[in-house]
Amino acid sequence: MANMIEIHGLNKYFGDLHVLKDIDLTVAEGEKVVIIGPSGSGKSTLIRCVDYLEEPTSGEVIIDGTPLTKKNHLEMARTYSSMVFQQFNLYPHLTVLENLTLAPVKLQHVPKDKARETALKCLDRVGLKAKAGNYPAQLSGGQQQRVAIARALVNNPAVILADEATGNLDTRTSFEILVLFQRLHAEGRTIIFCHPQPGDRPI
Repeated sequence: MANMIEIHGLNKYFGDLHVLKDIDLTVAEGEKVVIIGPSGSGKSTLIRCVDYLEEPTSGEVIIDGTPLTKKNHLEMARTYSSMVFQQFNLYPHLTVLENLTLAPVKLQHVPKDKARETALKCLDRVGLKAKAGNYPAQLSGGQQQRVAIARALVNNPAVILADEATGNLDTRTSFEILVLFQRLHAEGRTIIFCHPQPGDRPI
């Protein structure tokens, strides 16, 4: 099985703080990796470097054989990966459907009808098609996170990066979200999931 993600000698500094030190990691296509550690250990920074939301100080990140660079990281993200955050990052003034169609229409110039069709299919997959016209404030925390996952699916990514995606949810809702990620992994997607150390407060 081919490697989907390769990290070689990754270092990340924030000022004098050496957050990531000589990290090497290989994730095969279709593999699921869970990164567990205490708050402040660099889990989120690592996963953000994979998506180039944080630029590594040194080292290399390779996605499906192509090194990530300043020049290509946006196109690579659109092609390969989507991110799910602990904070749902939904636009409160937009409906659920509009949250899903915003980036495809505005950034990727997808026709509105096609973007809407894709968005509704993704909402159906997470069980929230009926909430398409609602606003985020009208949804529970678990529903908002499912919307965030649906948004991550609109470009049909091969890689899903989840940064403590259950950190703001209760135990039952967290379990439901984890089951959803299991289903996505069963479809052959590569998943990296950051999770706080048991007993540790998520950040």
